[in-house]
Amino acid sequence: MKNRRLLSLIPAAIMATLALVGTSARADDFAGHVRSVAKDGKSIVVRETGTNRDFTLEVSGRTAIKTSDGRDLLVKDLRPGDGVGITHRGGAASKITVNVGPETASASRMAGHIKSVANDGKTIVVTETGTNKPYTLEVSGRTVIETADGRALLVKELRPGDGVGINYRGGSAARITVNPKP
Repeated sequence: MKNRRLLSLIPAAIMATLALVGTSARADDFAGHVRSVAKDGKSIVVRETGTNRDFTLEVSGRTAIKTSDGRDLLVKDLRPGDGVGITHRGGAASKITVNVGPETASASRMAGHIKSVANDGKTIVVTETGTNKPYTLEVSGRTVIETADGRALLVKELRPGDGVGINYRGGSAARITVNPKP
């Protein structure tokens, strides 16, 4: 009789053990805002929306980082304040989706003409209309570059003399709208 009771408990114990093992191996998701990015690019701190708890997450070359509209990013493209969706297992991020939306009130705007484009495509110099002051702006994988009619462009397609409208934050261009010179 005692053996039957013990035998009947074994399947329940096995199921409970499997449930615990399965729980620890599954990925978790949450949303929040980037608080900081480690200088070595191997971790980020994200404040979870709703709980205001900070989580430090490991980031590696295997972590998929994309904008919500599908553009690939690097860890160095992440900025404090970016809204993100995180998929992680344990403390390692496997997927980071950076929310891309309309430019915020903190973004500035300028109109001008392209003066030069760096050979590596990471910066452009724009002469502002009205002041004729040159501004150097960083261009990254997050920068949306398009013509006035909505056709997507690459940095390498920008030419000196092109008229541009630029939304930027700090020294980084968020959106460049191009009116190519004739």
